[in-house]
Amino acid sequence: MDKRLFVLTLSATNCMIFFMPITAFYPLMISDYFQGTACEASSVELLYSAGMMIGTFVINHFGNKLQHNAACAAFIGLFGLGSTTLISGFLPKSDAAFWIFAFMCFGMGISAVFYNILYIAYMQETISSKYHGRAFSLLNSIISLTMPLGLLVAGPVFCLIGSAPKTNVV
Repeated sequence: MDKRLFVLTLSATNCMIFFMPITAFYPLMISDYFQGTACEASSVELLYSAGMMIGTFVINHFGNKLQHNAACAAFIGLFGLGSTTLISGFLPKSDAAFWIFAFMCFGMGISAVFYNILYIAYMQETISSKYHGRAFSLLNSIISLTMPLGLLVAGPVFCLIGSAPKTNVV
């Protein structure tokens, strides 16, 4: 019944179809595309996690102000998630680009927390408590479907082009 919640849920579902498979391909991206080591792969995961912790701290610190516009803040988090992912997709093969990628992963962590926590808060605020079980079950079903749907597209694309598009250089 809540149009903002419906649009936010639809937007998040579309975003997650593209975002969720990326986590499965992180190790391949780092080792194949950036020619990185296990240590560099670990640093990317660490930076993503640090971004999540910083995002949680910010939400905890400014929660009262953010709660008044939870849907808007969740959209901003979703936009940040999409933007950092898109920027990561256009990075060239280089050591400097690897560290830009790592920084983008830090931003993805912050954005993911902003989207997720504020989205859940908005759901709790707008949906009657007697429907919370149904609403959160539906949300979990949608989230569970995004990974296989995303992999249905990303898997074959990855097999065709690898971690980087092939270029014909003469």
